[in-house]
Amino acid sequence: MLKTILAALVLSSAAQAALAQTEAPPRGIIIVTEGTVRKAPDLAILHAGVVTTGKTAEEALAANRPAMNRIPDIARRFGVSPADIKTSGFSLTPKFRQPTTPGPQPVGATRVIDGYEARTSLQITVRDLSSAGPLVDEFVRSGSNMISSVSFGLNDLDTVKDEARQKAAQTAKGRAKLYADALGVELGELVSAIDEASYSVLEGAADLPSRKAPAGRQQPVSIIEPGEISVSSSLKTTWQVGRR
Repeated sequence: MLKTILAALVLSSAAQAALAQTEAPPRGIIIVTEGTVRKAPDLAILHAGVVTTGKTAEEALAANRPAMNRIPDIARRFGVSPADIKTSGFSLTPKFRQPTTPGPQPVGATRVIDGYEARTSLQITVRDLSSAGPLVDEFVRSGSNMISSVSFGLNDLDTVKDEARQKAAQTAKGRAKLYADALGVELGELVSAIDEASYSVLEGAADLPSRKAPAGRQQPVSIIEPGEISVSSSLKTTWQVGRR
């Protein structure tokens, strides 16, 4: 009985493989289109932190704590929600003294710890882009000495992706008609549509070093240029064709 079942399974698998090989490829016009929407970012993501050193691990961490504790308070004063503030990095590592004797060191020589470094950072999402530059300046004035990155995004990215998908679909219809007319065939119904990919690309960059003093103020402020975000969606469609 068992041999009969196994034989049936083998025959079934072979039949399926043969069927797959004999299936005809899709017939018609296959179109790959892309829709792109460009939007100005409406949020910025800052990474701000503090790096401190000390002879002991406790000293390094104690020196780090005051400036680090001021960063969330400053962010909240600029209207940042507590939900948009989170720890993005924390490390406490030893610093080793360089060898005092020249030349190769003996095998198994022990490295000597010569202090510790504490490094802490926060990720802060700023939803009012006009406050991003002044916020960075205030962080630095309060003791932050590490602004590791600034990136930009969209609050409603899914809606913008749908706009790009609609553009891709509209382009697919027009391009299918163009090919059908050029090839002298009649365009039929849509056979299949595959949403292949959606992605966003930032066009432009943050410019932290640029500083300009506004009218009536001597203290310059950092200028952060958000540029544009390009959101694209790719669509693959297959269309029936017939004789004219």
